[in-house]
Amino acid sequence: MADYPFRRVVALADAMPSLPSDAPPSAVMVLAADYRHGQRYTVRPLTLERLAQAARQEQRLGPPVLVSGRRPDEADDSLAGMMSAVLQNDFEVPVAMA
Repeated sequence: MADYPFRRVVALADAMPSLPSDAPPSAVMVLAADYRHGQRYTVRPLTLERLAQAARQEQRLGPPVLVSGRRPDEADDSLAGMMSAVLQNDFEVPVAMA
């Protein structure tokens, strides 16, 4: 019973498609995960980790970075807008919003 989750993860990993190793990515797509609100809305750690990885890939390989995320109910900006601001201001990575 305890090994059931492990077997499921292995089965899913085997089923996931992969790109040929010689094919460079044409874009890096970052989906929003979490956000924080207080005095202002911003991304939280899980989304920030995704953005940091996307910034590394953009700097290493050069594909454009695309971000996607809805607007939280009370926020003035979408999660995509928040993510774009973090990438541009903190990581100096140009962004396209999807």
